[in-house]
Amino acid sequence: MITFGLGWGRAAVVCFAAVSVACLAGGGSASQAFAQAPTQQAPTQQASTQTVEAPDKTGLLAAASKLGRALAEKRYGELITGMPPRLLPKISERSGIALDVLRPALEAQMTTIMAESSIDSFIVDGTKAEFKALPNGKIYALLPTEVRMTVQGSKGVSSGHTIGIIDDGMWYLVRLAAEQAAIFRDAYPEYADIEVPKDKLEFTK
Repeated sequence: MITFGLGWGRAAVVCFAAVSVACLAGGGSASQAFAQAPTQQAPTQQASTQTVEAPDKTGLLAAASKLGRALAEKRYGELITGMPPRLLPKISERSGIALDVLRPALEAQMTTIMAESSIDSFIVDGTKAEFKALPNGKIYALLPTEVRMTVQGSKGVSSGHTIGIIDDGMWYLVRLAAEQAAIFRDAYPEYADIEVPKDKLEFTK
């Protein structure tokens, strides 16, 4: 079994982790200038990023909408197959599990985990996205995100950010937390040193 944890009691942790690992391909292409930006290895010093003017948000907004719908409709297979291209192979490499085994295993585990919970609301606000550029010119976005869930009768809320990246001309969304962040940065080393504000996690009766 592949388990992602965040450090709470198991039921609460794995439910929020299941949402955190969700990554989905965008519904439209990024602008041509961004799509052609070259990928480089992460610099040895902390990456110096700068805020840039917002590009056409069509693809990014489509990705956010698609992610929310897939979670609401419990279509977890789309979350797995729609991961950024380098991510699932990296999970396979680190876990030692073949890709053709890993995909259905992750979907089955997410289905089992999420059966213990309900997503009350999932908001990825693409309209308030902040766009930044890596030193190599590659654009990424930080999207304010709020997840409200009920797990075994307890209410939980996670407030933070989803990162939007461009790979092969398409927007992808990634929720970074704990193990997920390490895997993402291993798969996409050019983003290894970007700063993403930490999530605020609260669980109440």
